[in-house]
Amino acid sequence: MQEQVPLLQSRIVAEDKANSQRVSDLVTDWEQNKPLMGNQSPDQAIETLTKFEFNMKKAQLDQTNLIKAKDALDLDVGVTSTEISGCLDEVSDLTEVWEAIAKPYNSLLDLKDTLWATAVMRKVRKTLDDLLIELRSLPNRIRQYDAYTALYDKIKSFLSGHSTLSDMKTDALKERHWKTILQRLNVHVSFSELTVGMLWDNGILDRKKDMAEILSVAQGEMAIEIFLNEVRDRWMKEELNLVLYQNRVRLIKGWDDLFTALDDHTGGLVLMRSSPYYRAVREFQEDGNLWEDRLTKLRTAFDAWIDVQRRWVYLEGIFFGSADIKAQLPAEWSRFKNVDGEFITLMRRISNRPYAMEALNIENLQRTLERLANLMTVIQKALGAYLEKQRSDLSRFYFLGDDDLLEIIGNASEPGKVLPHLGKMFASIATLGTIPCEEEEGVLTKFDSMISKDGEKVQLDTPITVTNKMNVKDWLKQLEGGMHTTLAKLLDTAVTEVQSAQSSTSSPEGKTEFVSWAGKFPAQVMILATLVNWSMGMDAALRKDNSKPELESVLSAINGKLEVMAETVLQDLPTESRKKFEQLITELVHQRDVTRSMIDDGVEDVNDFRWLYHLRYDFNPNAEKLTEKLRISLSNASFHYGFEYLGIGERLVQTPLTDRCYLTLTQALHFRMGKYINY
Repeated sequence: MQEQVPLLQSRIVAEDKANSQRVSDLVTDWEQNKPLMGNQSPDQAIETLTKFEFNMKKAQLDQTNLIKAKDALDLDVGVTSTEISGCLDEVSDLTEVWEAIAKPYNSLLDLKDTLWATAVMRKVRKTLDDLLIELRSLPNRIRQYDAYTALYDKIKSFLSGHSTLSDMKTDALKERHWKTILQRLNVHVSFSELTVGMLWDNGILDRKKDMAEILSVAQGEMAIEIFLNEVRDRWMKEELNLVLYQNRVRLIKGWDDLFTALDDHTGGLVLMRSSPYYRAVREFQEDGNLWEDRLTKLRTAFDAWIDVQRRWVYLEGIFFGSADIKAQLPAEWSRFKNVDGEFITLMRRISNRPYAMEALNIENLQRTLERLANLMTVIQKALGAYLEKQRSDLSRFYFLGDDDLLEIIGNASEPGKVLPHLGKMFASIATLGTIPCEEEEGVLTKFDSMISKDGEKVQLDTPITVTNKMNVKDWLKQLEGGMHTTLAKLLDTAVTEVQSAQSSTSSPEGKTEFVSWAGKFPAQVMILATLVNWSMGMDAALRKDNSKPELESVLSAINGKLEVMAETVLQDLPTESRKKFEQLITELVHQRDVTRSMIDDGVEDVNDFRWLYHLRYDFNPNAEKLTEKLRISLSNASFHYGFEYLGIGERLVQTPLTDRCYLTLTQALHFRMGKYINY
């Protein structure tokens, strides 16, 4: 043993030097490579720390063994190095740090591994917020290390750029857009393999401008895609609104909504072609052109269809509702039956599948509709010529539109349905009074009176008998003639009776007689008789040598009548009588004013223009024709009265301007500048 001690001492000294060098190298390696920075994963850092800890503990054990060996061999132990102990303490601290951030770091890794296709941005943001909260809850001794700071800053940067990432999570971005995005980010995986971490790690948050440009394009293209889908869905499912007509066929209604939708979508497709997003995608161009062509054809077809349907409804009501039309227009009736058969077949086909696009599947639809429209145009022209002939036979038919005239002709066997149209042909006849005729064979009805819209009833001189063999225009002509004859006879009677009534208005009996006379006749006849009486009285007075006393006598008679009427209207009268008497008062006031002006101006000659300036009524009881007994003159113009029934109506005050209007109108008629009218 003694002989081996020097050898052992030399070996221990050599080993001590080697160990010191190893410790020095280990400490240097630690100082250079200890995992302080946050650019590595916790697993890597902990693995590095574990290796350092193992080596340091081994070096520390070797150092302890060498000290013991020196002490056993009586060698100088010297000063013991504490570097290893200090490094081990630092290893322990760093291990605590990396272990503390390992959990949030791994959670972030899990989040980054989430497939982009299935990622929910709301959950991503919540996870990032939770990780920040977890990191903030760590002790201050851990938060001072770079490993913590690096992880915290990274999560915070992800949060600050989350809006960009959320914007990218939109249906507007299609596969073609993602190819562009991945190329710019230099990511070489398919979209199905793309993860959230790949986008983060490849700098998507630093390329907001590029992403915004791509997103803008995608949104523009998506708007076009949505519009095209809307057009496709609307018209592939558009169901026509059909309504049953006359229990024969179902017709299309709601054309306005249909045309509005067609015009809106067609216009949208045309505008869409000018969009840069439209030109960039071939599928858009194909779909846009396809639907623009379809909707254009559909609009053209429906334009023709609505025209054909309206004409068919119009003509169907005429030909199927009037036997007279069928008899008068046999060729057109035969032609319309063919049109009717084709149209009914067409409508029944569309009724089986009432979809708008189904119209495009009907073979030669446009040609068929145009042909039907042309045929009905020919029918309508023939019908128009027929109606023109009817109007030429009875001029009052010119006051009626085609629809009203056709309804009248079609209801020849039902006079009651013609009565509502009388007001358009006769100015003041609202309807006609009827009398029972059930026992008379072949007689449809009898009309015995005219009734105005004011309720005034005038008995016809001769009742009109309407038989089942009579044409409408025949009994309307009888009504026209009966109206003229009735009014002419009533005027003849009224003029005769007023001569006696006017002379006695100063006595109570005379007043009663005059009021009775005024209430006996229709308003029109009463006013005419008063005008005739005054006009002829003025004419007779002016023909006398000393006309002034005669004119004063006429004025006195007018004042007497006014006094009677003024007293009468204060009484409780029926509405009809009150209106008549008010009109009579208005006319008497005008007569009084004219008569006064004649007296004041000293007019003494019947040919003085101051008298010729006014409307003059001349009644000739000896005229050959009953309707030519009354003539109306103004200046050098003279006309027979028309005897058109006017009812009670309204009469405004007659002013000097009214007289000038009468002068202008009568002169125009006198020079054949207009048609004959009533006064």
